[in-house]
Amino acid sequence: MNMPLAFAGFLSILLGVVHSLGGEIEVLPKIEGMRDSRGQPSLSGWSRQVLRGTWHTLSFFGFGLGLVLFVMAFPSLGQQLTVAKAIALSTFAVGGYWAIITRLWHPAWVVFVLVGILCWLA
Repeated sequence: MNMPLAFAGFLSILLGVVHSLGGEIEVLPKIEGMRDSRGQPSLSGWSRQVLRGTWHTLSFFGFGLGLVLFVMAFPSLGQQLTVAKAIALSTFAVGGYWAIITRLWHPAWVVFVLVGILCWLA
């Protein structure tokens, strides 16, 4: 076992959790509450969803990076889960998330899922 890589993986996953929670508590509500000079919301409902999706995509990739680091840290784990499959899992998660929050409208979810399939098959 490679302890520095294992710790880096743990920190990467922890950062993803803190990033998502912190964004939902501190950042996104303030951005969503912004008003223009006429008092109208600065962002449309669609823009708010895209902003939220973009925010959490970074967190999902933090989880994926953490998985990759764990695969590298624990050689026995690498026999069941390859780096490519760890990447596939994170891109599947991002694709599913984008599909849900945009109700299949934003095409990014298709690309994320295709990347996940290709990585899984590799």
